[in-house]
Amino acid sequence: MVYIRQKTLHGLKEYKYSGVDHSLVSRYLLKPFYNNVAINWFPMSMAPNAITLSGFGFVVFNLLTMLWYNPTLDQDMPRWVYASWAIGLFMYQTFDAVDGTQARRTHQSGPLGELFDHGVDACNTVLEVLLFAAATNLGQSWNTVLTLFGATLTFYVQTWDEYYTQTLTLGIISGPVEGILTLCIVYAFTAIKGAGSFWQQSMFETLGFAKGGIIPDYFYQLPFNEWFMPIILHYHLIPFVFYVGLINAYSVGLIIIAHLTKNPNFPMYNVLAVPLGLAVADSMGPVIGLWPSVLGFGTYQIAFTFLCMGLAIGVYGSFVYDIITTICDYLDIWCLTIKYPYNEKDEKKKANNAPCLPREPHRALSRSSPPINPAYNASPTAPTTIAPAPLRILLLHGYTQSGPLFSAKTRALHKAFQKAFSPRPVHFSYPSGPIRLQPTDVPGFSPDQLDAASQKGDKEEVEAYGWWRRKDSDDGTVVYKGMEEGLAAIAKCIKDEGPFDGVIGFSQGAAAAGIVASLLEGGHRLRGFEEAEKKSGMKYPDSFREKDGFVQAPMKFAVVYSGFRAPGEMYDGFYVPKITTRVLHFIGQVDTVVEEERSRGLVACCEEERVVVHPGGHFLPSQRPWLDACVGFVKEALETGERTGEKEEEERVEDMDVPF
Repeated sequence: MVYIRQKTLHGLKEYKYSGVDHSLVSRYLLKPFYNNVAINWFPMSMAPNAITLSGFGFVVFNLLTMLWYNPTLDQDMPRWVYASWAIGLFMYQTFDAVDGTQARRTHQSGPLGELFDHGVDACNTVLEVLLFAAATNLGQSWNTVLTLFGATLTFYVQTWDEYYTQTLTLGIISGPVEGILTLCIVYAFTAIKGAGSFWQQSMFETLGFAKGGIIPDYFYQLPFNEWFMPIILHYHLIPFVFYVGLINAYSVGLIIIAHLTKNPNFPMYNVLAVPLGLAVADSMGPVIGLWPSVLGFGTYQIAFTFLCMGLAIGVYGSFVYDIITTICDYLDIWCLTIKYPYNEKDEKKKANNAPCLPREPHRALSRSSPPINPAYNASPTAPTTIAPAPLRILLLHGYTQSGPLFSAKTRALHKAFQKAFSPRPVHFSYPSGPIRLQPTDVPGFSPDQLDAASQKGDKEEVEAYGWWRRKDSDDGTVVYKGMEEGLAAIAKCIKDEGPFDGVIGFSQGAAAAGIVASLLEGGHRLRGFEEAEKKSGMKYPDSFREKDGFVQAPMKFAVVYSGFRAPGEMYDGFYVPKITTRVLHFIGQVDTVVEEERSRGLVACCEEERVVVHPGGHFLPSQRPWLDACVGFVKEALETGERTGEKEEEERVEDMDVPF
């Protein structure tokens, strides 16, 4: 199941955290402790999410001790257990608060951090309900159920508020601050008193109030745990609490995803709540006398409860895995480790001392142009060793992206190439499409967003570009408006920054990469366009022609991610005859933007069908296996190209009319 749709992924790039904390305890006590003491416990190399997860480990340990000593929630435990709960919960609160500071100082702030933080908080909420019930000996009773309802409802409403206000607001007294501290005090006080049975005593009598007077006997006899607020209830409440807690965690996760991606549709539906509703209806039947219970009040009801808990674990686990992998792939980050460590000194050095490498003089090359011999320009005193020529690759971004944005998305790919081809320099060039898109051109755009921006006075244009615009004609044909302009921009980049060894593209840029590789293949491509023109097809672009041939020699390789063929006979010149350049196609199994069938259409237009299928969606995968596949293909293509070049050169020498 895809929890983040491709059309909403761009909202992750616009994420900005907004939070307000009015707590006086937090301002004057906790934050000074976090910023001056606790933050120093963690190295700069530790990812913020790893801190959050480590803090949650204290709560998990507390839960395990509860299950060992008090699985029925109504037994006394050793003092050290209660004390460890107080310490563990305070450590969790500290770690949970410090992860934001760690994110800011390591420059790792982003939407995944907020999602991870809220998800762990939602899980901690339900676990603390069980720990609180065990500490106060509430037992498996309606009091525990009411505590669960109050805690989860509060968390849900607060997340609901953040979705609509776009700001996380904590009041003067809030659950994440004063609520957690109150629980720490309860656990610590229980440890001092020696057992949870202390909370079963009459509150008024324990506090020293005399019996009688204005206090009724009923209220005078109420124990502390009564002032806080069938078979499953009394014997199997723990799996039921886990199930309900995961329902809440799943709902909160869906709301946070909608908040981060700026999805205007609030997630009202929760599939995990369906079994709960059916169980309630089944139990209510005999009470109101309208229908008999299907589950009964014995074995089937117990089995259904554990089945629901298993279902909740499976669905929520799938949700967590899917959103983490999707966001990590899209933003090119890792979840629990820092993929690109930030070093302020190194960043300043890079900015101030960026080397300016000498560039090779550009010249137009035809298919028959001889290779440039660097020895021709060597002086008599030049060293005998010649530095390897840079590997130059042209990278073409997708629709609604830009060169700088695509550069950020392909940092992992760039580093993989640098490592694989060292000491040979690797230069990636990132031109931006010439067609600047309007907000209404962006997929998933809502007119409500434009109205909201106008009310705020925000007239800034979106930094989104394309190589062409698609237009569907009334007769069903598809026309790419502005394609000549887009190809001219690519040709200009080739002249200014090339020649290039290969081209890599994503989505619309992948389609353009296939077109560029095709256009540079020489005479047989010109003949293909001549045949296409006879059928009202597009003519060969003038921008790719030079007086002595083409803007550069044929590409040695092309790599296309989520590519597709330009549809219709108008563009047959690009694909008939088939593309002879070596092309590697990456296809996402769950790509809903460019379906596999469309990508296979481009594969069929290439003489060599090389395809890699990855399990993701519409993005450039940055995990090691897919990076290695790309690098390995490029190495193979370059080696094959060099051997072919040597063979052709030898053949030309043998055919020459030489005087010997």
